[in-house]
Amino acid sequence: MGLRSVFWLLLNTLIASTLTLVTAKWIGLGKGFSLQLPNDYVAREVPSIIDTLIEFFPNNIIAHASNNQVIPIIIFSLLLGVALIKLNSKDRAIAQPIIRMVESLNKLTYELVKMIIRLTPYAVVAFIANVPTRHGGKDLKSFVVVIIFAYVLSFFQAFVVQGTLVKLFAKMSPKKFFKAIWPAQVVAFTTQSSIGTVPVVIEQLHGELGVEKDVASFVAGLGANMGMPACTGIWPIILAVFSINALNIPFSTTQYILLVVYTIVISFGTAGVPGTATIAATAVLSAANLPLEIIFVLAPISSLVDMARTMSNVTGSASAAVVVAYQEDAIRDI
Repeated sequence: MGLRSVFWLLLNTLIASTLTLVTAKWIGLGKGFSLQLPNDYVAREVPSIIDTLIEFFPNNIIAHASNNQVIPIIIFSLLLGVALIKLNSKDRAIAQPIIRMVESLNKLTYELVKMIIRLTPYAVVAFIANVPTRHGGKDLKSFVVVIIFAYVLSFFQAFVVQGTLVKLFAKMSPKKFFKAIWPAQVVAFTTQSSIGTVPVVIEQLHGELGVEKDVASFVAGLGANMGMPACTGIWPIILAVFSINALNIPFSTTQYILLVVYTIVISFGTAGVPGTATIAATAVLSAANLPLEIIFVLAPISSLVDMARTMSNVTGSASAAVVVAYQEDAIRDI
């Protein structure tokens, strides 16, 4: 069940990233936008795909951390987590203090991140203030396009892609599925918190769709910390393509494919709290050697888009739970 859950959650991210990349390239997202980088900025050369894949695997975790190499840290964390699970099954007395320390550090880190995110609008207001005067509102038009584009993609991912997956792989009517999870979608849209919506998702999956509670709890909880197609797939790809087009950065087909790979790797262990998309975008752009300035440029509209992103994330975890339950024969008739 764990492997199936991971597969369907990551498949959601893969579909969202690929769909966003294709459509963003097709409409030329970011072309014509005026983005000024520091005068001493030098674009870094993107390594080959073989070198990139080799660099995924950690060899010096301290060096990776100091050089802001995110993906090797994630791979190391996954391996450490697997080892910790095995240790916990053999000797809980030794493993539990480490687990409690990690949980405490995790909560502390996200409290710090939330503090930074709250201050971000004040930090970028001076940069954004001169947008209307640069090209007579032309850049503001680009912001509106990004908002509309992100909403369209998030809703398409939530209703068309997830509805199709439920129909094909769970043999369930999309109408029945969306009618059941509608309360969870509303909570996700208004709270902008995937984790905060988990109880509602579990209640709707179990009470309205007949998914066994163990399966619903497992997949919905996992889906709030993995996958999240809109926050780790759609938004980082939007920012990446926007910056590539705005700055006329040469980018090959292989490098675009790697962008999608980065989103899938980054989606491991990304907590479903407000501001997650900013963290994911920072990691993806850093891994792709793209400038991070675009994150701060579009920060003022990120919270507006986050409502649709969170709704899409929650819908993805719910559809994954239904598909996994169907494959596990864990859906009762209602």
